Amino acid sequence: VTIRYRDTMEQKRVKIEELRDIIKQEVDVKTWLMKM
Repeated sequence: VTIRYRDTMEQKRVKIEELRDIIKQEVDVKTWLMKM
């Protein structure tokens, strides 16, 4: 599958098996705070 980051329009191809972990990481509050 392809993930597209809406703010940067960057696209990344990932295996469907990895999708759950990637989404979990992206919506995690700790990850958001570290990016700030």
